[in-house]
Amino acid sequence: MTFSVPMNKRFGILLLLSLIPWLIQARTGRYRAMWRTDPATSMVIGWEAFGGRQSRVIFQSVGQPADQWKVHYPDKKVASKDMKNYFARLEGLSADTRYRFVIRDSEGDSPMMYFHTAPDDPSTPITFIAGGDSRNNRSARKRLNLLAGQMQPLAILFSGDMTDMCTAREWQQWLDDWQLTITSDRRLIPIIAARGNHETSNSILEDLFDIPSPDAWYALSFGGDLLRVYTLNSLAPIHGRQTRWLTDDLQQHGEAFTWRIAQYHYPIRPHTRRKKERLDQLEAWAGLFHQHKVQLAQESDSHVAKITWPIRPGKGPESYEGFVRDDQEGTVYIGEGSWGAPLRPADDDKPWTRASGSFHQFNWLCFHSDRLEVRVIQADQSAGATALPTLSYGRIPDGVASWLIDGQEELILPGPADEMAAIIQDAERFPLIDLDGRSSLQIPYRLGSTSEIRIEFTNTLRQVVKSIRLHREAGNYLEGIDIRDLPRGRYVLIVYADNKPIMRRLVQQ
Repeated sequence: MTFSVPMNKRFGILLLLSLIPWLIQARTGRYRAMWRTDPATSMVIGWEAFGGRQSRVIFQSVGQPADQWKVHYPDKKVASKDMKNYFARLEGLSADTRYRFVIRDSEGDSPMMYFHTAPDDPSTPITFIAGGDSRNNRSARKRLNLLAGQMQPLAILFSGDMTDMCTAREWQQWLDDWQLTITSDRRLIPIIAARGNHETSNSILEDLFDIPSPDAWYALSFGGDLLRVYTLNSLAPIHGRQTRWLTDDLQQHGEAFTWRIAQYHYPIRPHTRRKKERLDQLEAWAGLFHQHKVQLAQESDSHVAKITWPIRPGKGPESYEGFVRDDQEGTVYIGEGSWGAPLRPADDDKPWTRASGSFHQFNWLCFHSDRLEVRVIQADQSAGATALPTLSYGRIPDGVASWLIDGQEELILPGPADEMAAIIQDAERFPLIDLDGRSSLQIPYRLGSTSEIRIEFTNTLRQVVKSIRLHREAGNYLEGIDIRDLPRGRYVLIVYADNKPIMRRLVQQ
């Protein structure tokens, strides 16, 4: 027996079927990503549950078979700002890997999204956007959020003052606007959040961003030994536990990294007369930055743009407001927070100020093993930007406007020269290997255990010219490397086993 369905009813059935995916979506939203532990092997996914039951993350690395999904239920649930905030702390992930995921509950699934773990290889560029003070100007905030997503950084350093009055409604709007940072390929960009004076307590950051410390000061490492990022709390006592923690971490961990940077809210020396000086931070932190070679400090609060020459604490006729310009060993201070907040005049330049202005902006940072690239991105002039399709790795989208610093769109800070000098000195203890006329090089080494091998040819500017990766079992090796594509010059040949150098030689092509 057959049945005939009238045309109008058939249309209604087709319409209903087309709506089913929307009708069964999970009742979740206000998505965000963060880190609590190693950014290369972990990710925290946060969301708000509007209803439904048994909300959880279903995820897998891109490229895995469709039936190999993992399930992770929330590790933390907290009611804050009239929202039910859920956080799933994913661990044991692979470095520099893209993972797709949905939030599933009894009502269905969220839209498919992605996250990308951090690289653990110091030769892979790390890109950040850094800024703060979004406050209550939603139109400017939205423009900058959208632009941040278009630029596809690995993460966003946000140094406080997300909202104005810290009300529930403002926070809900802020998280709604934050969804504009989701990239064109649906990737959640992690936020590394610091507390500002408009966050009424540390617990705000705990409840909304699951930060790794109730004190709102913490450190994260990126790219193996490439970069360590210190997030400090300008609203907590500066002297005492916080500075002791910073001192201990810099001594124990910081100097093992090529780059050390800090972010915090209050600028030590504001570049607007409407903000007061922070002598406690000058006394407690600036000296530590110089002593332990912190190369960059991201500040906020003033609602202006600024970048300094490298400076260090000092007294005497050459100093100004407690700082002396030191191009060799100084710290560069950038900021000062204008991610949508009401702008103030940049009317308090110093002799060591390199540039200052008053416009909505954030900073773009790209860390390489041999240099740091810094750009100040102008929001209003970047309306025509074309979104990058995937993670930046140092690329800049077309249409992004960079503020000119000394006539240049990009400021380049060179990497530590003394480290490369020490490597060259160590390599020179052995006879120089002359590659002239040779098409290959035999490299002997011994492994006591199974290891991931990386063979690099690095020039004297610490730029990696040639890199090879291998997986090897324990044993003795005579590795044959094709060097026909190696440009003429002098290089340091370094063999790494599990990111630890096991051989250094000076070679010349």
